[in-house]
Amino acid sequence: FIDKNGNIGSTDATSLLGLYNAAYLRTHGEKILDIAMSSTKKILKSIVNHLDPTIADEIRHHLETPLFRGTNRVETKRYISTYEKNSTRNETILEFAKLDYNLVQGLYCDELKDLTM
Repeated sequence: FIDKNGNIGSTDATSLLGLYNAAYLRTHGEKILDIAMSSTKKILKSIVNHLDPTIADEIRHHLETPLFRGTNRVETKRYISTYEKNSTRNETILEFAKLDYNLVQGLYCDELKDLTM
């Protein structure tokens, strides 16, 4: 991703978003990941308005709330909605994701009932 001059070598929005999210897991003093984060953020902000609306919405969301800061179930629900719009989606995987999400939500409701009674 980063060449010997410290520049980002990729312009693929999905790859840049992955690098941006991964760079958030850096530790103090990891200069390459510091550069990666600032560079990818700048590039993503500059290209977001020229992208397919589905990926653009995902990028805007992650620029506002990095992936690791979101809760798993909320991010799952959000990703299911995004994946539904994908023309190359796998219907079986999409259906499985929805079933899994709904089953877990049902378990959460049951646990909440048990705790409040």
